[in-house]
Amino acid sequence: MDDMQIDIHMMIDDVQLRVVGLVSDISINLELVRTANNQIQLVIDGIQVANTTQVYNELTPYADLTGLFEFVVQFAVDNILGDELSFDLDFSDVLSDAVGIPLSMKIATIRRDEGTTGVPYLSAYIKLCSD
Repeated sequence: MDDMQIDIHMMIDDVQLRVVGLVSDISINLELVRTANNQIQLVIDGIQVANTTQVYNELTPYADLTGLFEFVVQFAVDNILGDELSFDLDFSDVLSDAVGIPLSMKIATIRRDEGTTGVPYLSAYIKLCSD
């Protein structure tokens, strides 16, 4: 996400105040992992923040908080989130509700394809199984 605008607000004396605005490039490394039972998980391998610039700073106008922002994000990713960055992608309940019968979903294959304009995309081929 290039040039992502981040506005930070704080509650001070029960009043929400705009404190600092930053623009930053944020990269998220994602991976799709096939589990042992042929389901898929979305795994976030890392989050990097770069090229941060300060747009405004109403709390301390002469202080540059760009380095602090990048440090806080990296600290949170490394220490707080840890291994909690994987999410099961199971659409069985949604599909079952839509079709009206119990279904389970199994991944046949996931591959990287390329469109006619050269833009890459992921193709997922699934098997829908009834009980």
